[in-house]
Amino acid sequence: MFAGLNWARQRRADELKLKDFEMSQAFLMFYDKLEKANYFLESVIATREEPLEGRLVSWLLQGPLQDGGQWDMFVNLVEKYGLVPKWIMPESFHSSNSREG
Repeated sequence: MFAGLNWARQRRADELKLKDFEMSQAFLMFYDKLEKANYFLESVIATREEPLEGRLVSWLLQGPLQDGGQWDMFVNLVEKYGLVPKWIMPESFHSSNSREG
C-alpha cells in the first residue's frame, strides 16, 4: 500500500506541480482494515457448519486481520474508496499504533 501511495503521490505532485504533496496513508489503511474485517466475518459465516477444530476454521481464527497485501488489493481499494491528500486525514495515534500490543 505504501509503495502504491508513493507512486500515486509522485504522479499527482507532477500533474499539479507541487513540491510537498503526500497521500493519506491513514485513509487507505482504514478501508484496508474494514475490507479485511468484512472478509473475515464473511468467512466465519461461510464456515459456520465446519468444526471449530478443523484446519480451515483454525486458520481463519489464527490471524483475522493480516498485514500486507498485493498490488491488486491496493488497486481495488483505490477504485472503491479513492485517495485523499494527507491533510484531509492525517496520521493519528491510532493509525500509527495499529499493531496489537
